[in-house]
Amino acid sequence: ATSVSSMEKGLNDRLTQQQSMMAQPLTTLGSKVDAVTEETRLTRENVADLAARLSTLDSKLADISSAVRILSAAQAAPPPPPPPGSGTGVQALVPPAGVTAESLYQNAFRDYSSGKDKLAMDELTDFLKYFPMAENAPSAQYYIGQIYDRAKQYDDAALAFDAVLERYPENPKTPDALYMKGVSLMKANKRPEAATEFKDFLARYPSHSLSANARAHLRTLGQAPTPAARPARKK
Repeated sequence: ATSVSSMEKGLNDRLTQQQSMMAQPLTTLGSKVDAVTEETRLTRENVADLAARLSTLDSKLADISSAVRILSAAQAAPPPPPPPGSGTGVQALVPPAGVTAESLYQNAFRDYSSGKDKLAMDELTDFLKYFPMAENAPSAQYYIGQIYDRAKQYDDAALAFDAVLERYPENPKTPDALYMKGVSLMKANKRPEAATEFKDFLARYPSHSLSANARAHLRTLGQAPTPAARPARKK
C-alpha cells in the first residue's frame, strides 16, 4: 500500500508538472491567436475602406472623362460655311484616296453613337466638305447640331440645325432639325424665337411623333400650342 501510494503521488506530481509546463505555451498560443484575429479584423476594415476609396476615385475619373469629352467637343471646329446658292453645282473638294462617302459617314456615325464627339465632329465636317450633296449630307449636318447640343453650345447647335433646313430640300431629318432648333433656342433662353420654331413645327408636322413634345414646350414657354403662319423656307 505504501508503494502504491508513493507511485500514485509520483504520478500526480508528474502530471501536475506536465500541466504547468503546457500552461504557459497554451497561454502564449492563445494570445497569438487573439492577436492574429485582431489583425485580420483590421485588415478586413482596411480593405473595405480601400474599396470605398477606389469607388470614389472611379466616380471622379468618370466625371473628369465626361468633362474632357465635353470640352473637346466645345473646341471642335464649327460646321462648314453654307455653300453658295441653293446647293446645286457646289464644287466639293476632292477626298483623300480611299475615302468614300459611305465609309466616312459610317465611321462618323459610329463615333457619334459611342460618344466620341471630337472625332465624330471632325469626320462629319470632312464628310460635308468632300460630299456636300450626298444622300447623308442632311443627316451629317443634323448630327453636328446634336454634338453642339451635347456640349451645351446651344447657339451653335441652333445654327447647325438651321443649316439642315436652309441648305437642303425636305428630307427625313427636316422635322427633327426644326424641332431641335427650337429646343436649342429654348436652352439658350431665346424664348420668343424658340416658340416661333415650335409653332412652325406644329404647322408643318402636326402628326409627327415629336408634336406632343413641341406642344409641351410651348406651354412651358407660356405660348398657346397653335400653328403660326410663317413664310415657306426656300428650297
